[in-house]
Amino acid sequence: MATSRVAFITATPCGGVRSIHSVASSLRMSETSVSVSRVLVCTGHLCEAQEEGANGSDIMQRLSGEGAKLPPVEGTPCLGCCGTGAIVCLELNDGTDKILTGLDETLTELGLN
Repeated sequence: MATSRVAFITATPCGGVRSIHSVASSLRMSETSVSVSRVLVCTGHLCEAQEEGANGSDIMQRLSGEGAKLPPVEGTPCLGCCGTGAIVCLELNDGTDKILTGLDETLTELGLN
């Protein structure tokens, strides 16, 4: 099992970001009791500018193709982690979010690769 870097975001009541905490996670989503309620994929300018197969639209298309294995997958404007690669946000049913970079890290966290 691979260890991945995951960022936890604390939001303000108006939706702004209060803080981002990055921690190492060695648990896949399938091994935890917390499930994903929604998957957001950044389709902002820098995420779309990534190489073919690694940009926001390509990631969204790949995740949408997983069908019933995943909750709804939606495109979203900038998630605020620009320049690190295409960003994916997993909204968890416990009210927290996990910010991931790229398709491989996302598939690993979701237990799909």
